[in-house]
Amino acid sequence: MKIFAAVFACVQIALITGCRTVDDVISDYRAAVSAGKYAEAAVEPAKLAQKNGADRLMWKLLAASAYDLAGKTDLALADFDVAEDIMSENDKSSVFARGADTANAMLLNDKYFPYDGGGQDRIFTCLYKAVAYASTGNPAAARTEFNRAAQRQENWLWERRRNLADADERLRSESSSYSKEKCGTDNSGQSQIAVQNAVKDGTFRESVKEAFGVDIFSSGTLDDLRPADYQNPYLAHVIGVYRWLCGDGDARNYLKDAHALRPLNSCVRSDLAACDGGQKPAGQVWVYAEDGLCPRREKWRIDLPLALIPFAGRYVKYAGLALPLLLEMPAAAQSWS
Repeated sequence: MKIFAAVFACVQIALITGCRTVDDVISDYRAAVSAGKYAEAAVEPAKLAQKNGADRLMWKLLAASAYDLAGKTDLALADFDVAEDIMSENDKSSVFARGADTANAMLLNDKYFPYDGGGQDRIFTCLYKAVAYASTGNPAAARTEFNRAAQRQENWLWERRRNLADADERLRSESSSYSKEKCGTDNSGQSQIAVQNAVKDGTFRESVKEAFGVDIFSSGTLDDLRPADYQNPYLAHVIGVYRWLCGDGDARNYLKDAHALRPLNSCVRSDLAACDGGQKPAGQVWVYAEDGLCPRREKWRIDLPLALIPFAGRYVKYAGLALPLLLEMPAAAQSWS
């Protein structure tokens, strides 16, 4: 009864103080954007960004995106600029170093780490700034941001190499210290054997491939990544069209990249052909429809046979693995005409 009373009191306090989780705010933001209430969607992220907390970058980007959708270009550009300043500050240290306030955290929950602003987020920050400047009659600033977006796209793969190297080094160190802390000795070698056994297990391999479209024997090799794995055809086409409209000589390079990434797209194919033929756009309008919301992340769990894990059967009755799975959100419309 005392426990119940204490919990009830905590709930009352939470309701009175308006306690809301990050998930609550994002859920309401998603609902407002889905309903076309863009100015409303920006309100709470903008307030949270003023607190200068660990999630400030995320709130700034959400507010900027909503302002951009609402046509409040000046506010959007201001927030995008601040977001990029935070990204630049973050680049001075690894996300793993910033998140390592307590030992072994990365072994337990990746949500422990602050939002870092990944490659695609940085690419699209520059893209939206470029479009905003173009729409307000500032072609020089637009061209600068398009250049920066293209450069960020080129850097994306190299950033992944750095992050993966940081993660690997950190995980090796933490797995050893975690094992010593919990077991009194370094059993990380047994953990590596368990991983190798799991990877070799056909059921595990097929389960991962079915859920993620990833073959753990071949898909993780960075040297074998195709351009389509880390380049965005949307960005390439937008830059190509803009440069084509402005008469820039390198427009074809971007249109060619877009065509290589989406060879079956009729619009991309015809634009490249026209540009190659020396045609200049006249009486044409390009409409880009960003259809729907970004994917959301859910936990995907797989049970591991205890036989794969050395000595585990003596101490535990269950072993499992949880991985982040991206789920596509519904499209905004069924068809376009």
